[in-house]
Amino acid sequence: MEVWSGRSTNYGNMNVFVTLAFSHVKKNKLEARIERCILIEYVKDMKGYKVLRLDPREARCFVSKDITFNKT
Repeated sequence: MEVWSGRSTNYGNMNVFVTLAFSHVKKNKLEARIERCILIEYVKDMKGYKVLRLDPREARCFVSKDITFNKT
């Protein structure tokens, strides 16, 4: 930014955020179709999102392309 604007950039107002996300999974007909997750990062090589599952019995990180974000 400094090259274009000629003034130094203040990064003090940047925050780390946690976004609740819902990953759509394909299971059998009677099981849940979504899993509650937290967005960790965007994966550039795979065009997907790296998320952490919020299930306390089976918390794990995985990459998913089909995500819906809770914006409230």
